[in-house]
Amino acid sequence: MSRRKHQVVDSLELLLDTICNTFGGVVFIAILVIILLQLSGDAHDKAKQSDDPVARQLQSRLTELQEHRTRLEELQQNQLRTLKLLAPENLKDLLDQTAAQHTKRLKLEAELRQLEQQRRSLQEQRRATAVHLQASSRTINELQREVQALQAELQHQRDARKTVLRTTVLHSPGFRQQVILIAQYDRLYVWHRYSASGERLGLNTEEFVILKHGAGSIETSPNPATGTQLQEGPDARRKLLSRLKQFRPEEVYLAIIVRPDTYDTFRYLRDTVVEAGFEYRLEPTEADEEFVDRGGADGRVQ
Repeated sequence: MSRRKHQVVDSLELLLDTICNTFGGVVFIAILVIILLQLSGDAHDKAKQSDDPVARQLQSRLTELQEHRTRLEELQQNQLRTLKLLAPENLKDLLDQTAAQHTKRLKLEAELRQLEQQRRSLQEQRRATAVHLQASSRTINELQREVQALQAELQHQRDARKTVLRTTVLHSPGFRQQVILIAQYDRLYVWHRYSASGERLGLNTEEFVILKHGAGSIETSPNPATGTQLQEGPDARRKLLSRLKQFRPEEVYLAIIVRPDTYDTFRYLRDTVVEAGFEYRLEPTEADEEFVDRGGADGRVQ
């Protein structure tokens, strides 16, 4: 289809060249005739009155030129009719389509150059990203090695802090009353208040803070600013013995709840409890684990 359009345009260009050349010749001859007519007007009048051979020759030449001009005009008209017959009716549409296709081609070439530039830019970005990923991969590997080293060090520290407790054989506490102690913040807390005769009087609000009142229950937490300090030394040992002296080993046993932050200092409390002659039940717990006092006495002691 495209080849056929090019052939039609080429034929039209040949016809137009021919017409232009012919028309130019006709115009030139017409101008020449007019000049000759102006120059030979008087000679022509005199030629009618004389039989001068030069006048007759000029008149004959003028007649030939007029006939030639007439033939050229007829040829021009014939060429125009031929052009109309050969030229398609939609010539203007074809020319417009050709111009539109040329414009479209230029636009596509510009888009192609732009896409090629974008492709090169993307290739540069991809190379830069690959370099960045390679560097990031090395960084991640280094961080992983550091994390593994830190984990190994942490495990080593944990192993170094482990303490093996050798306890006596567990047995039943009998009919003795249970007293709940809480070891947290490296301190000792007594959960309830007791009378001189050992009767429980209620929550020890001097050492505990009430967090929430529920349906038939109270949520509490030890006060970090109170309690009895668990640490090494005779003075700390005397304070612990003084805190426990209100209880009689033959009447009560101790239920000791130990939080993880006090595992290291629990041994000071244990040694003092054993020295004072108390039997106890040990209950290690997690940091966020809740425990409930239901008022009963169960479990075994040591």
